[in-house]
Amino acid sequence: TMEIVKYPGTPGNAKYLGTGALKREDIVGIMGNGVLLDSHKATWSYDSCNGHSDKKHQYHYHIPPHCYLMSLGVHTPENVEWWIEDSTDASSTSRAVNPTKTVKEFSKMAEAWPSTADPSPLLGFARDGYAIYGPYDEDGVLQRGMQYDGDLDECNGKTDSSGIYAYYLTVDPPFAPPCLKGEIGLFTYSSTDKKCPAAGINNIVTGFPMIDGEDSSPTGSPSSGQTSSMAVKL
Repeated sequence: TMEIVKYPGTPGNAKYLGTGALKREDIVGIMGNGVLLDSHKATWSYDSCNGHSDKKHQYHYHIPPHCYLMSLGVHTPENVEWWIEDSTDASSTSRAVNPTKTVKEFSKMAEAWPSTADPSPLLGFARDGYAIYGPYDEDGVLQRGMQYDGDLDECNGKTDSSGIYAYYLTVDPPFAPPCLKGEIGLFTYSSTDKKCPAAGINNIVTGFPMIDGEDSSPTGSPSSGQTSSMAVKL
């Protein structure tokens, strides 16, 4: 179950996931399709939708999720493995995933994406209540991490032209927000030995903007300021 703050208010100090009191916390929030967004170090072993599962049996995303973005009409690279080098260079300092695939230098990952496109829709919510967009902002500009000359803060967030703060998925590190600036909502889970059905499992979502409704669809731009409470049972 995930509890998300309904009215996050003014962003405060950064609270880094995976450190200190939050050492065992790495879940950033949840996407509109019910998939978790995780902040732990990328393993570069993903399925065709750019997601994978972990030892806690939690399927999640780390990087911009190919299938989900496509379903929302967001421009994505033709190659789902946009983060892989076209060819392996023995002199590259990139981390090898397997004998035939090498992860691109982080500074080159944005080259696979158009520098401008339509503004990204609402993708989901972080546990502190702030919306998650990306990888394009309200002006259609590709969002990049602060380390790569992006205009986002240390938590991959910024305030839009309407004065509304939100987080963004970026196409280079840190990809997902590594920290949160509001009160962090509770997240609990339990594992089971039951096998997942081939057709998947239905999630129970309450208090979340309707995915298909005109007024609260995630097709709105960041300036729409859509926020809500949400509880998801996985």
